[in-house]
Amino acid sequence: MRAVLPLRRGISELAGEVRRGSNAVLVAPTGYGKSKSLPLLLEEAEKAGIAARAVHVLPLRALVRQQYEYLRGILGRDAGYLAGSKP
Repeated sequence: MRAVLPLRRGISELAGEVRRGSNAVLVAPTGYGKSKSLPLLLEEAEKAGIAARAVHVLPLRALVRQQYEYLRGILGRDAGYLAGSKP
């Protein structure tokens, strides 16, 4: 992983599951670091040779767009997103 502040316990445990190729779900409170750690977790999977995919559920459209731009910028590739209550 990149040099970052120490990861919280739940995110560190999730990283271990990712390295093992396990399916996992992280539910944590606001400010826990879920959004910022997602690219790191995807990189961990890639390093382990795992074709990882993530579903990140956010409650507000503005947050969805913000996270999309963040992931696209830090990962250097496109990501899909869906915002709104109607398909």
